[in-house]
Amino acid sequence: MAHVVNMPQIGLNEESNMISSWHKEVGDKVSVGDTLFSIETDKSSMDVESEFEGVLLKKLYDEWDACEVLTPVCIIGEEGEDVSGYAASAEDKPAESKPEEDEKREIQAEPIHSEAEKEKTETEFAGISPRAKNLAKKQGLDFELAEGSGPYGRIIERDIYKLMKEGPSATKALTLSGKAASVEGTGIGGKVVTTDIAGEAEKKPIIGSDENEYSVEKLSNIRKIISANMMASLQNTAQLTLNASFDASQILNYRKIVKESSDEDIAKITLNDMVMYAVAKTVNEFSYLNAHLVDDELRLFKDVNLGFACDSPRGLMVPTVMGANNLSLLELSKSVKTLAGQCQQGNIDPAKLQSATFTVTNLGNLGIENFTPVINPPQTGILGIGKIDYKIRKTKDGFENYPGMYLSLTIDHRAVDGAPGARFIQELIKNLENFSVLLAR
Repeated sequence: MAHVVNMPQIGLNEESNMISSWHKEVGDKVSVGDTLFSIETDKSSMDVESEFEGVLLKKLYDEWDACEVLTPVCIIGEEGEDVSGYAASAEDKPAESKPEEDEKREIQAEPIHSEAEKEKTETEFAGISPRAKNLAKKQGLDFELAEGSGPYGRIIERDIYKLMKEGPSATKALTLSGKAASVEGTGIGGKVVTTDIAGEAEKKPIIGSDENEYSVEKLSNIRKIISANMMASLQNTAQLTLNASFDASQILNYRKIVKESSDEDIAKITLNDMVMYAVAKTVNEFSYLNAHLVDDELRLFKDVNLGFACDSPRGLMVPTVMGANNLSLLELSKSVKTLAGQCQQGNIDPAKLQSATFTVTNLGNLGIENFTPVINPPQTGILGIGKIDYKIRKTKDGFENYPGMYLSLTIDHRAVDGAPGARFIQELIKNLENFSVLLAR
């Protein structure tokens, strides 16, 4: 008996995932545990392994197709087994009455419309489904750049995914909006593309010199999502960055002590762990920074779910240490290393990349002093950690050198004013410069 492999639901809010690559072809033998295909979600990528043994009889989606969660992706069974009864293919399924409920399936035949309806669809924008509109908004895309493939040219979710993958073109909706009027197309078959509309279609000869040679690397889905999220953050929030520095003598001395410990986990406690520990304890006392701004509502959280920026082969990821304010320094350090390792390996649970109430990002180990960290909406703040640099200060006995560590706090000015943000930095500096006292609390 044939077995149906469904698209897994990774997160509670996931509605669909994109198939990034197939690792098995039709006719290939499949064993339990073999990787069938890879998927990309809004947060990460993962491989889907087979729970069945047999032969891959049918693939219902191609690479870069979007598939709703918990719906069939492929069929595994005995060689030669008839799977014609499994009408789950996007090509086999007719359209249903509500395209937004089944918007990833192709229409089997063109529906019959009256002459009036046909004339109307040729002169008016057929609209966009709610899910497609939500996806376009989330990715920071203009949905008018998508070419609708739904009934009457309606833009549905797969059209937005296609826009993300292949880029925009001048669609009927865009033309009807007046943006593409009287423009000569330079695309295939004279198709008007967005560069034509923007006046950027001027052809320039490419000189065949070494300095003009280049290679093309398409952005991964995760890279596109990072790009869209950063743009949306800067466009939709009022960001203000406050810079300061503090005397890092105490945390450097404590780092020397733990480094000499015979306990391997204690010896691995880093300066970054210490700053994150101080942040978790401090931000918990400043509710407006341990918060989410949603519409006109400020949601103040009891515990600190501390996110931290992690550089991975797949791009920037921000895993979350849940309830960081309730953890000891050692517990927090171990959690950070476990989550960072999972990001590096690419097997982190997407649920662990969500729910942060405040975020920390560290570029100090790369020699950066001050920078402008970008807020992860709907959070109201993010702290950047810079490098340690020796500074000079005046004392009653003259001048002395001390190790200064840089901090950069970005706040959403819609929720937090400059003075409250500065008071948070003052308290954080106090806790870091008296780290042994903070540990005793």
